[in-house]
Amino acid sequence: MSGKKYFLTNMLVFKNEALYLKEWLDYHILTGVQHFYLYDNNSKDDLSILDWYEKNNIITYRTLDVDFTFDSPAQPHRMEAISKYGPDSQWMMFNDIDEFIYVPNRKDNIHRILDRYSEYSAIALKRVDFGNNGLSHYDNRLVIERFSKRNSSATHFKSVARPKHIKDLENGHYFNLKKRVCTYPKTMTFSRQPLNPMDKKSWLQGPGDPVYINHYVCKSKEECFGIKNKYTSPKERDRHHRRLRGFFINRWSTKKWNAVDGGMSFYIKYLQNDFVRKNYSQIKEYYEFHSLTKELNLETLGA
Repeated sequence: MSGKKYFLTNMLVFKNEALYLKEWLDYHILTGVQHFYLYDNNSKDDLSILDWYEKNNIITYRTLDVDFTFDSPAQPHRMEAISKYGPDSQWMMFNDIDEFIYVPNRKDNIHRILDRYSEYSAIALKRVDFGNNGLSHYDNRLVIERFSKRNSSATHFKSVARPKHIKDLENGHYFNLKKRVCTYPKTMTFSRQPLNPMDKKSWLQGPGDPVYINHYVCKSKEECFGIKNKYTSPKERDRHHRRLRGFFINRWSTKKWNAVDGGMSFYIKYLQNDFVRKNYSQIKEYYEFHSLTKELNLETLGA
């Protein structure tokens, strides 16, 4: 790990997402994220679900000093995480709670993929959007269990980058890289490489890449317009609703959301019954010492 404490970490800004945190954290522990920097945007729901992760030093938790809204971007908090915690990480991501790293080939893993591109400063992981599967109401099944229909190609990307190579960032998607931190500070994508700066034309056809992002953007109608916005101000909620209705909801009735993708179903049983908690020591050991040399066989854990 080149002297770093962690090979891969993830920084998350969230607000009132207690319903989804356990699934999101457990999934990314299974797939190779070793530590999480959670910036709580003054949530009002019950976050006791985080106690176990904090006790086991899986998360670093802090509450934002100011309320993050559409008018006060999260970039300063991301830059704080880069400067304060980045030195511990070889690679760092900045996913949202509705974004899941996905490696289609289960004999591979995100550590091995990143290691193959060690000459790059950042990698643009293409992102595919999932629709609502025709669901109107929330139920307590997993997100990856409820939603399996997506666009046929990518619509955006999220980046994983070396913290020491980041000069600054415009948002969670775009990084500006330091000019002299390495010989060739570059960003790559899997369809066209190398790229510097990131090229929007390169994110088409995300499925088929060795790793990409599944984006469960709205979930059910109730979650999109109700639960998720329970504690936001009327002004912020109205703006959010208009954006989602115009950009996503109208698309749910089109063929763009009809590509059935069952790849995540493999992980359902491993995100239930506290599998990660029961087997965390073995998962942690694998990603600390063996992720680049052998396959993680989830079926043998706990046996």
